[in-house]
Amino acid sequence: MPPLANRLGIWQMKWELEDLGFRYTDPEKYREIAEHITAKGDARQAEIDEIINSFECLLSKADIKSKISGRPKHIYSIYMKMRNKDKSFDAIRDLRAIRIIVDNIETCYRVLGLVHMNYQPIPGEFDDYIAAKRIIIINRCILRLYIKMANP
Repeated sequence: MPPLANRLGIWQMKWELEDLGFRYTDPEKYREIAEHITAKGDARQAEIDEIINSFECLLSKADIKSKISGRPKHIYSIYMKMRNKDKSFDAIRDLRAIRIIVDNIETCYRVLGLVHMNYQPIPGEFDDYIAAKRIIIINRCILRLYIKMANP
């Protein structure tokens, strides 16, 4: 069911289904991750809001129109990152996701340049789905940045 929700663009449902399934298939690991993120819950959302405000100011100064949103990463997503990268929870740095939507590809690359000039990218953590044409048309770049916050 989560892959179907993903294809339909029903992201919230996908995340809820993944977390719910994970809660029952590996309750111990689910509880471990949930305890880590619950302790930082309110702070994570406040940091997301701060990052969004920072990006809005940066893009406004460059006269770039965009829609910016953010969310904390969900439990199953964090688990998969831990498993795929063979890392502990404390070693996972991207517990937040920020999405910047712009009108066209040229502006997307302008935003990417501005973000890279103002924030330190994490080496090896950049995926360009615009240049790397795929069967499914996804016009986006995914990058991970070091942003100084009280908590990761």
